[in-house]
This record gives sequence, structure tokens and C-alpha cells, in this order.
Amino acid sequence: MPILSIINGTDGGADFRFDRATVATIGRGTGVSVALTDASVSRRHAQLEFKDGAWQVRDLGSFNGTFVNGRRISEPAPLANGDALRIGSVECIFADEAAADPGAAARS
Repeated sequence: MPILSIINGTDGGADFRFDRATVATIGRGTGVSVALTDASVSRRHAQLEFKDGAWQVRDLGSFNGTFVNGRRISEPAPLANGDALRIGSVECIFADEAAADPGAAARS
């Protein structure tokens, strides 16, 4: 089961879990899957989605940007186990053991 672990800021230490049927919205607003409190995070900042057999992250037009492994994204970007995400100034780690072991999904 994929996990987004928050590394820094007021939400540091929080873990958010997802399944492949989930489209997870990250932001400060109400009704998001990953609710962050940092002022650098937009109300609807980014989305995580399992699509075409892989996880991807998409920026939702945020002011402070979404970064994967230090690179700002402007289009949906693939995510792999251990990738570093930055949502505004909030640092996160995406972990998906099934992505690290492609055979794990087939065994589940």
C-alpha cells in the first residue's frame, strides 16, 4: 500500500496511505485526501493517481509548485518508490513497495 510520509513542517511525521483506486488530492483546503497546514501549500495543490499501471503526481496550478526529486513539474510525472516530493515547502517521501518489486502486485 503506497504511503506519503511528511518530512518537515507542522505536519512532519504524518503518514498518508492510499490504494490504487484512490485519486488523492493534496492541499490546505477542505475535502482533500492529504490535508497539510503549511501556508506554502495551495488549497488544492497536487494529485496522486494510479494510472496506466503506475503512480503519478500532477500539480493543480499551485502557486509554489510541486517538485519530484528536486525538479519542478508542469505535467503529470511518474512516481517510483523512494521519490522525494516537495509540495510548496513541505518535503515528503513517496513509498510504494509494490513499485520497488513489480512482482509484488502480481502476488497480491
